Amino acid sequence: MGKRALSFAILRKIVLEIPALFIWNLFWPLFGLAYAQLTAEVILAAVAIVTLYRLSRELELKFRADEGSSSKQKNGLRI
Repeated sequence: MGKRALSFAILRKIVLEIPALFIWNLFWPLFGLAYAQLTAEVILAAVAIVTLYRLSRELELKFRADEGSSSKQKNGLRI
């Protein structure tokens, strides 16, 4: 999960927050930082929901595959 955590950190600070800071400071210089952080967090929350959904599907498929292979092994080891 380290790669995903690193990608989230880079996405938050470099890809989203820094450009948003420049954009929001053009419109509201006093509140640009707050709006940039809010914008970055809202977008990152949406990305996290999609990532969590994909991860749960991957784990479910893996669990079903492991469950199927273990039931085959149990059937083969009957005495």
